[in-house]
Amino acid sequence: MRRPFDRPLRLTMLVCVCASVASLPSRAEPRHGLATFGELSYAADFKRFGYVNPDAPKGGSMSMIGPSGQGTFDSFNDFVFKGDAAQG
Repeated sequence: MRRPFDRPLRLTMLVCVCASVASLPSRAEPRHGLATFGELSYAADFKRFGYVNPDAPKGGSMSMIGPSGQGTFDSFNDFVFKGDAAQG
């Protein structure tokens, strides 16, 4: 059986818990990025990503048409209602 003072007691406890959590100091310091695991890989002033080759040859061409003369695909699903399925 519920006692008549259970609800105000619960409300008071909830307010106390929320106030104490809100008053805790923040442990996170502002950063320039976000890392899911561990430390950030790059400093705030990095010049290029580690997988980029700065001496890569420039120029060339790119074909947007596949080997069968159709456009490129935008889904591996053969049963798409919109877009193009993969060739072959």
